[in-house]
Amino acid sequence: MNAALTLFAVPSPHLDMTGREQQWIIDEFLKYNGRAGSADMKVQVPDGWTARKAMGDANRKRFSETFGHDHSEATDSEVLDALVYNVFPNFAPWGGFMPNIVYRFRPWPDQDKTLMEVRILTRVPPGQKIPRSVPMHMLSDDETWSSATELGVLGNVFDQDMANLPYVQDGLKVSKTGQVNLGDYQEIRIRQFHRTLDKYLDKY
Repeated sequence: MNAALTLFAVPSPHLDMTGREQQWIIDEFLKYNGRAGSADMKVQVPDGWTARKAMGDANRKRFSETFGHDHSEATDSEVLDALVYNVFPNFAPWGGFMPNIVYRFRPWPDQDKTLMEVRILTRVPPGQKIPRSVPMHMLSDDETWSSATELGVLGNVFDQDMANLPYVQDGLKVSKTGQVNLGDYQEIRIRQFHRTLDKYLDKY
C-alpha cells in the first residue's frame, strides 16, 4: 500500500505570498475547490488564525451539522485534506470524514482497458438504518462521467482526467527504448506499484 496526502488551505511553496493575507488563501480555496463545499460557502479567518485552522474548524462544524456525528476531535487533515490510499493491486479508498470516494479497477476486457468503478461513501446519521447500496450505473463508451449526475462535480473532474488517458496510453507504447521513465517524486507511487507487481510475478 502507498498513500498520497494533499494539503488544503495552505499556499504552494512556489507561490509568492508577499502582501497576501490568510483570508486570501481561504477565498481562493473556496473559489476553485469543489471538495470545499457549496459555491456560496463563506469562511472568515479570525485574527491570529491560519487559513488552514479556520477551514478545518468550519468543516468540523459543517460535517457535524450535516451528518449528526460529533467531529470535534477530528484533526484538520481528516476534515480537509485529500487522503488517498492505493492498496495493491486495484483498490483505492480516500480517507477522512467527508463523503469519500473509493476506486476499484478490474480488467475489461483486455490488457489495454480497465473497468473503473467509483463509489461515494457518506456517513449515516445516528439512529438511521444503513441503506442498501445503489445499483451500479454502467456508462457506455460514448457517455461522459458528468452524465452520471449522482457524481456531482466529480463527474467533470473524471471527464478531464479521462481526456488525457488515451495520450498517456499511446505514449507508453511508442517509447523507442521500450522503457518508461518515471519522475523521482510525483510518480514514485507508480514505481512502487510495479516493484510490488514484479515481486508477485517473480514467484511464478
